[in-house]
Amino acid sequence: MWPMLHDQQACTNAQLGHTYRRQWVLGACACLVAPNTSAQAARQRVRVVSESWAWLIEQVGKGPVRGPIADFVGHMNAVQNEFAFELQLVPRLRVNLMFEAGEADVYPLRTVEWTAPSLRLRATRTLLETGDLYIARADNPFGGEAIFKNLNGLHLAGVRGYHYRVFDNKPDEAYIRARFKATLLPSNEAVIKFVMLGRADVGIVPEAIMVQALRDPEVRQQLILSRHYDSRVALSHLVREGGPIGVAAMDHIVAQLERSGEVARLRSLMTLVR
Repeated sequence: MWPMLHDQQACTNAQLGHTYRRQWVLGACACLVAPNTSAQAARQRVRVVSESWAWLIEQVGKGPVRGPIADFVGHMNAVQNEFAFELQLVPRLRVNLMFEAGEADVYPLRTVEWTAPSLRLRATRTLLETGDLYIARADNPFGGEAIFKNLNGLHLAGVRGYHYRVFDNKPDEAYIRARFKATLLPSNEAVIKFVMLGRADVGIVPEAIMVQALRDPEVRQQLILSRHYDSRVALSHLVREGGPIGVAAMDHIVAQLERSGEVARLRSLMTLVR
């Protein structure tokens, strides 16, 4: 069972979360265009573009971009003087259009497995490995963790448009509904609530989302997690082929953040103790 691990991780993440709350102003501001100094003017502009991803990277209204990923981009500015990384959040569909038009240069914390070849993105060194986990109510009628041994015939819940191995890695809603007993919802948070209400036997939720969700004592008490992933991916920064920064230069920056401990700190915020 996972409760003890969850409690330890929740405590660790709560402490780290406090650190990030104190640091987000520095990180978020560093992501934006820096003051017009001669040193800044000499930097090569690099446009970092992403959609919102729950608590990991978000923006309220016209306020600053916030979250651990935004902070990490800020640290990328702080450790070197060659590039000026400017972070912008846009709707998911616009992300693709911007990369295709050459209007975006870096897609942070993603995998080429989730992106179209037409975007011409190249992966840097791995920052962390994570994936999607199965969740269920602890008091399910199948015997606790035994529910995860065979998902055939169970009512499953996931996010509309996502690729899940259990659904043959096909996001097509018609395909899924024709072959599986499934409910597709608009967000991971909706999947968690759906399972907690007993409206699905098993939900599929990214590990990074569950890290945040498990800070809620009610979630920790009511839900259990599978010990194995539905699928697992290596996340890195994706850089546009032909853009102002290449894979080697980005890898050098990431290596500096590994030495400073920022990569380990980001990993601890996005993965569970296993």
